[in-house]
Amino acid sequence: MLEEFTGFLRTRPEVESAMVTTAEDGRPVAYVVLAGTAPSGGAGPDTQVESWRWVFEDCYDLADADECAWTAAITGWTDSFTGGPIDADGMAEWVDTTVVRIAQLAPRRVIEIGAGTGLLVRPLVERLQVEEYTATDFSERSVAILRRLAGQLRQGRPGIRMAVHRAAADEPVPPPADGGRYDTAVINSVAQYFPSAGYLESVLAGLLPQMAPGGHIFLGDLRNSRLLEQFAWMKHDALGTAHRLSERQIRDGVARELTGDGELSLDPDYVLGLARLFPQVSCVEAAPRRGAAPTEMTIFRYDAVLHLGCPPGDHDVPWEDGGSMTLTGIGHRLDADPAPFGLQGIPNGRLDQARRVRARYAEVEPAPGPPGIDPEALCRLGERHGRRVRLRWSRHGRPGDYDACFGPGDGPELEHYGISLPGTGTDLGAPGRVPYPLFPPGAEHGRRAALSAALCAAFPDAERPEIVFVPSLERWAGVAEPKGPMVADEDATRYQVVLNGEGQYSVWSADRELPAGWSAEGTVGGLEECTDRIDRIWTDLRPLSLVRLDAGPRSERTQ
Repeated sequence: MLEEFTGFLRTRPEVESAMVTTAEDGRPVAYVVLAGTAPSGGAGPDTQVESWRWVFEDCYDLADADECAWTAAITGWTDSFTGGPIDADGMAEWVDTTVVRIAQLAPRRVIEIGAGTGLLVRPLVERLQVEEYTATDFSERSVAILRRLAGQLRQGRPGIRMAVHRAAADEPVPPPADGGRYDTAVINSVAQYFPSAGYLESVLAGLLPQMAPGGHIFLGDLRNSRLLEQFAWMKHDALGTAHRLSERQIRDGVARELTGDGELSLDPDYVLGLARLFPQVSCVEAAPRRGAAPTEMTIFRYDAVLHLGCPPGDHDVPWEDGGSMTLTGIGHRLDADPAPFGLQGIPNGRLDQARRVRARYAEVEPAPGPPGIDPEALCRLGERHGRRVRLRWSRHGRPGDYDACFGPGDGPELEHYGISLPGTGTDLGAPGRVPYPLFPPGAEHGRRAALSAALCAAFPDAERPEIVFVPSLERWAGVAEPKGPMVADEDATRYQVVLNGEGQYSVWSADRELPAGWSAEGTVGGLEECTDRIDRIWTDLRPLSLVRLDAGPRSERTQ
């Protein structure tokens, strides 16, 4: 039956490849690569990207392109817990903490993808020794604001080179003016609008050739997929209380959020794994955001830095259990022991309220134990003791808990890896059978429901497999990546080359009926003869729809 499931899924137009196997408990599991989302092919143009463009066009229409003031720069930033604008002081802290983290990378030649209203452009140019700044965005109104801002900044820094380009995130990256390479790329508070993790990978694949060895890519303000449920409960409890909604209405709001949310969230381990996916990425830092303001960004998001060819160095410290530690107890430890040490599984105090809310609706008692420790409070405690505190998301304790390493207060290595202990991806182990989310919850839920319905119609009496979306069968399920319909058993003597409407080729048994959507190319023979034929004629692996889109008009370059 597994073979029938696999063959059926590979005939679906939205499926690039699939493999159905048996889980440890005996249940069938279908690993599915959706068309256009494989890392090798990139994500390509997406209707979600276009829909976000119109959202931002409308949003930035409220900002005055001639103003470029702080009020214009923060237009469109909404507090998830109140539905109103985010407090200006909270936004100022968000900008300041972001600039501090980027400043640790010593940027000189910067490209920012998705610069928006220039919220980071002004402080990075005015506060740091930036020599060149290139800003891109796909919104015409954003580009108008950025042009005006660039003109103002050139007046204050006559020698700086500034350029503004209108382009989507996955379009070709404009090189520096002198044809060199960038040392710093900034993709801040943008990835949540990408249609998939594969789209992020295509953005990085296009960006990396323009980056200098030893450079850095700053991925800022990433939504943490491990914390989506806690965020949904805290958000809808706050909104429901403010609007006097019933408990049933609040529960319904949470359910809609978890199945219909249109923004992408990324597991920190997925981001660490980018060091395995891209050879140029030598190591990755990923840590909770700094800041004391209780906003969605500080509570539920994180920053990451991709290091390009930077040696990870030796960061071995003695680790201890931090699950029962208090801020006072850690302070005593810092007073008594100057040696570096680390604490694992520290309960995250920022999530205490979200966990209490979730426990209340579940009608269970909150987990026993001391209150969690706010990561910002811990960092400030270390600074008062002259220590550098570096954080990382923990694999111990509950989702959202973190590890902390207490080292000396300065040193070149600490300046270079200033936010976290760098990870190379090797400590993640082999690719697992339960991948990280690849799409926004709404898209993932809808696509899974559609495939489940198709399987139900085709196999009404069978136990249907659980559907798991993966970026690559080889990368996640440990099997070779097929190209299209399922190939017949290897003991068959005659095969034929087949192709579908997207110009994708595969091999099919000559004595079996072709699946829907596939036709014979004309070559019939042995398996090796057919695969050799495909290697000769299938030189462009992009689907025909993507080829046609790529042949259309490209971005408008402005400066």
